[in-house]
Amino acid sequence: MIELLLKCEREGNSLSLEGDGIRVENMAKLPANLKNEIIANKDELIKGLNRDLLAIENGILIGISGMLYTFTVSPFTFAYIEYLDGEWIATRETYKRGVKTATSHKVIAKGNTFEYVFNEFVGYKNFITRNKK
Repeated sequence: MIELLLKCEREGNSLSLEGDGIRVENMAKLPANLKNEIIANKDELIKGLNRDLLAIENGILIGISGMLYTFTVSPFTFAYIEYLDGEWIATRETYKRGVKTATSHKVIAKGNTFEYVFNEFVGYKNFITRNKK
C-alpha cells in the first residue's frame, strides 16, 4: 500500500476517502498502470485511509499512511502503533537527553487486528492525558 501511495504522489496525485470509495486528485494525470493498481488494491487502500482518519480523529499523528501512527507523551517519551511482521504493535519508548537509544520500552498492546491495538493505544493515550492535568 505504501509503495502505491508513494507512486501516486510522485505522479502528482493524492488519494483520499470519498463516501465508500477513493478520490484521486488530478485524475486526468493518473497513468493507466496506477489506475489499475488502485482498482486492484482498492479495499486495502480504503482500510489504510480509514485507519488514517481514525488516528486524526483521536489526535494521533500519521507517521506512514496506513502503517505507522505516533503520539508524543512528553518531550522524551513517545508512543506509536506500527504494522510489523504481520501484526500490529503499540509501544511506548522513553529517552534521556544525550542518549540515542530508548532507556525504557513498553509494549502497550500487540495483536492481529488494528482495531484491537488501536483501542488499547487510545485507552493508554487517554489515561496519560488525563493524568497529566
